[in-house]
Amino acid sequence: MALNMTTIEISQDVWNAIAAEGKFGDTHDSVLRRKYCLPEGTPNVAPRGQNAATGRRGNERGHSETARAADVLGIEKVPNARGNEYVYKGEKVALKWAKYGNGRIGITEDMSDRVDAVIGVLENSAGRRELWYIDLDILLPHGEPAVKNKKLLMYSTRLLLTEGTLITTYDQ
Repeated sequence: MALNMTTIEISQDVWNAIAAEGKFGDTHDSVLRRKYCLPEGTPNVAPRGQNAATGRRGNERGHSETARAADVLGIEKVPNARGNEYVYKGEKVALKWAKYGNGRIGITEDMSDRVDAVIGVLENSAGRRELWYIDLDILLPHGEPAVKNKKLLMYSTRLLLTEGTLITTYDQ
């Protein structure tokens, strides 16, 4: 059965309001279905998960979000770095972005060999960005292999909030 989906543009404050009403695992569609008393699980709802197009968009958004965070911090990218690797207070750090509702960040094994710490660029429920610093020695023991890429370790953003240090908060 073909999916009957419509794409709309919404402002950041509307997106934040939808996200604030959501629960873990909700799609924007499921939040709005609850709000407007529409049945859940109809065949017109696209399946959750990442495909090549959404993966590319997420990667592009992650790079733009971490570049913005680097500007806020006034830090420079590590020369010839393959990823979001920067120098922060004399340490090599990986900047990793997570949008609101996504409770995980990923670090590849080879990146963990090149950096000393991670700065999480975490979007909060109000749409602001929080920069959380965590030493790699604290982060590494908590990694879980990603489902499709065993060289990618996934970490809960909650760990940054409980064991890390808040550097700053800013508007996007």
